[in-house]
Amino acid sequence: MPDVSLGEGWAPPLSADAYAKKQFRQRMAALPIEEKVRCIVAMQKRLVPIYAARGIRVRPWRSVPAD
Repeated sequence: MPDVSLGEGWAPPLSADAYAKKQFRQRMAALPIEEKVRCIVAMQKRLVPIYAARGIRVRPWRSVPAD
C-alpha cells in the first residue's frame, strides 16, 4: 500500500459527538473564572448523594465568589 500524505494540519472530520464535545469545551474555556467555580460547586452538590450511597462522605465547596 503506498504511503499517502494528507498534509500537515489535516485531521479527519469529527463525529457529531466529538464536535459537540469540542464546542462544549470551547464554551467552558471562554467563561469567566467565577462562572467556572459555580459550575464546579453545582456538580459537587449533584455528586454528594452518589458518594453517600458508597459510604464516602464529601462536602461541596460553600464559598462561591460574589458577582
